Amino acid sequence: MRIMYVSSLCVLLGAFATATAAPPPQEIQIPLPPKPIPPPTPPVLPGQKINLVGNAWYVVNSKVECSVRGYPTGLVSIDAKKGPRDISAVFVDGNGINEDRSYDGPFIYVVRASGVGDCALVITPLGLKSDADIITSNLRVNDGTAPQPPPIVPPVVVEQQGIYIVIIEETGNATQARGQILQDPTLAAHMAAKQEKFRIVDKDAATRAATPPADVVRFLDQAKTMTLPVLFLVDSKGVQIGKGQPCPQTAAGILEALAKVGG
Repeated sequence: MRIMYVSSLCVLLGAFATATAAPPPQEIQIPLPPKPIPPPTPPVLPGQKINLVGNAWYVVNSKVECSVRGYPTGLVSIDAKKGPRDISAVFVDGNGINEDRSYDGPFIYVVRASGVGDCALVITPLGLKSDADIITSNLRVNDGTAPQPPPIVPPVVVEQQGIYIVIIEETGNATQARGQILQDPTLAAHMAAKQEKFRIVDKDAATRAATPPADVVRFLDQAKTMTLPVLFLVDSKGVQIGKGQPCPQTAAGILEALAKVGG
């Protein structure tokens, strides 16, 4: 009985070791998009592009010999190297500075930018057994010759002489008092003398294309995290003055807000 017990135990231990053994490593290893700090990060989406710019290296570390091609041609250069080897470079999946890395594969392919544009890097094992073994990586390539896009400038609300008052509200919740405020003779006279104007915008305002109006989208975005109604002040060039604030409930409150910024 003891011999049978020991034999059975060995069988069970063997089965357990087989079930918990780590899966074999992939034959082909490629860089992944850099992870933002701090983790965790969302999964890489299909078709997501990796930026291959300047002097960065995209290294394919493979246990099998491959054909590595970039399409369209002319956007990347590809150098095949024998491994294992140590490489010192700036890597696409690194931290933006020079690093030392060790690659254990016998076949190493270094991909670098040589043009500007979107590129599909296709990695095909020479002993291809199935199309599923073909790896495609989508790159956004810039060898440094392409100009950088200009900074995004917030759209101008309107070009005028005085301050523009923008109120973001839920129109359905607007009270009669708000209408009385806008028609207050003292406030109206002040705004006329200063050439100031109102712009009342519903929080769900949209154009015929079902998108927020371009000239007020920045205010709509800010108001999403605030209690409505929200008041914004804009100068004659369309530049926002300070932060959004709870809209005063009286004409005197609006006059006070204007006075603080010279309106």
